[in-house]
Amino acid sequence: MKKNYFVFLIMSLFISLVAMTACSSDDDPKKIELADGTPAKLNLTANQTNGVVNFTASASWSAWTAKTTNGGPEEVDWLTIGESRGSAGTASITITLEPNKTGKSRTAYIVIICEDEKIVIEITQTVEDDLASGHIKIICTANYGEGIPTETTVTTVEYGRDNRPIQMKSAWRENYTSISGVGYRDIVQTYDFVWGENSVTINGSDVETDHSGNVVQGEKSHHVAKIEGKRVVSGSYSWDNERPSLWTASYDSNGHLLTTKNQDGKTVWDSYSLTWDNYLLKKIETSYGGVVNLAYSDESLRNHHRTFDLNWVLPQDMEHYDFAAGDVTRHFAVFGFMGEPSPLLATEISESDSGGTRSCRMIYKENSMERTVVRVEYYNNGRQSYSYEYEINYVNVL
Repeated sequence: MKKNYFVFLIMSLFISLVAMTACSSDDDPKKIELADGTPAKLNLTANQTNGVVNFTASASWSAWTAKTTNGGPEEVDWLTIGESRGSAGTASITITLEPNKTGKSRTAYIVIICEDEKIVIEITQTVEDDLASGHIKIICTANYGEGIPTETTVTTVEYGRDNRPIQMKSAWRENYTSISGVGYRDIVQTYDFVWGENSVTINGSDVETDHSGNVVQGEKSHHVAKIEGKRVVSGSYSWDNERPSLWTASYDSNGHLLTTKNQDGKTVWDSYSLTWDNYLLKKIETSYGGVVNLAYSDESLRNHHRTFDLNWVLPQDMEHYDFAAGDVTRHFAVFGFMGEPSPLLATEISESDSGGTRSCRMIYKENSMERTVVRVEYYNNGRQSYSYEYEINYVNVL
């Protein structure tokens, strides 16, 4: 009887040990974890001067820069972080870098600690020789009607040597009227592209300066996409740490975008079906009754660039068209990562739903590999409301 008791005791201890081992397995939730799309190694070009690290923490956290993976807090003269501590939940750390003009690649680290766990992010900035090989400059003048000042936006796009975009920056002055009088604010909007092996992350930020010189940090956005082959197949986007919206994309046998779906993580919000004819995108139908039609009236208007698709760039105020690109900023479609583009440039895009009909008409004055000049007129239920004038210059853009 005593022998059986000892056998029972040994078996009980063994079972307890197994249970304890299981409880301390890799299935335990981590106290700190990088967000989807934020790689543990960030490779930035010599002229990229900012970025974002997104993560979640189960408790209060602290962060610092270091010169080695196991280093304590150290000042790195070319790399600083905007946030060094925070509370539990979703968090972001803003990275600021000096342009790399040293002639050598350089590496530093960001260490984030939450209680007894830590993660280390490796930041590598390439040499100046790896600066962008392609460049686009866009001057867009908005005409809103008689008595309303025009607004001019200047946008630049920089490409890396692999013909992928690395940064897009836009600047404009926005006029406004308030109780205190007439004023203005200068806005700079920047999107930095971080490319992984099978993913791309776009970190966006707005900085506003009012007419008194006060600087206000505007919205920050975070866009992630998964890449299969040379196409994005799914992704997410969010502003100011809000809950991300998810999207997916599918393609036909010719490589054309066939469907997109926008999701909230649990249910499908909206879906979009694209119809192609003779390699041209002709129609988009939405699950909520919206319809988009595209017309191509001039066969001499060639869509010259595979890495900057004007058919996605120009109709910037067409709502159904925006969401059909998955991410509402349309960046992945604009830069050629959502399938084969239409070989021609659309001359009119119209969309209709229960609220009426809206359309934009593209009137091209010049179009070549080096330069495009075009006027885009917007109509609401057949009546013209405003227009944009574009002057676009390309340098080494495929």
